[in-house]
Amino acid sequence: MKIKILLADDQILFVESLNSVFTSRVHDLKIVGIAHNGREAIDMTEKLVPDIILMDVRMPEIDGVQATKIIHNSYPEIKIVMLSTHDDDRYVKQAIKNGAVGYLLKDVPPRELFNAVRAVNEGTFLLPPSMASRLILSDSTSVYHAAASEADLPEWYYLLSRKERHILRLVVEGYDNLEISEQVHLAGQTVKNYLSRIYDKIDAHGRLEAIKKARSFLNYLFYF
Repeated sequence: MKIKILLADDQILFVESLNSVFTSRVHDLKIVGIAHNGREAIDMTEKLVPDIILMDVRMPEIDGVQATKIIHNSYPEIKIVMLSTHDDDRYVKQAIKNGAVGYLLKDVPPRELFNAVRAVNEGTFLLPPSMASRLILSDSTSVYHAAASEADLPEWYYLLSRKERHILRLVVEGYDNLEISEQVHLAGQTVKNYLSRIYDKIDAHGRLEAIKKARSFLNYLFYF
């Protein structure tokens, strides 16, 4: 079954080009509609009920951040990813607070965008590593909409060592094994061994399930 996508962007040339790229290069992702402002995005969401919305941040009438809040309140099952030219933490925080599950810059290569859409559809919380790191280290990490209080931490959290929590955080942030290896200064096979132990401790059958389980507790996956 194809993943249904609604595009919302007031830059007509950009959004038409994006539509053309999706149509010509992938067969499992289908653009079902194009909105040119936040109000149109809200109306078209009600009519089309897409799986995913790629939402521009700045649009006329109702901007993308506010439209995200309105749509998320009515259709929490629809996953909204912000597409923007602005690498600005203020937009990221507000978008996530309003229910967005991802934030990507518009210069992302098409292949990465396709993979990002597929990952979000499977439940991945999506932020470029540079953005995620800044937010994690800021005083405003509470913007993660599913963040837990310390009293709600699962039992598996306490089974993880500090190093394992750090590696699991990198997994949730979207780093691959090679990038994790570089971040934690460990050999690739050692990282694989760590991941195997982590998956066992949190009772996850692979990377995707680990991300689903751990993303709500991202604020607590630090290495000190």
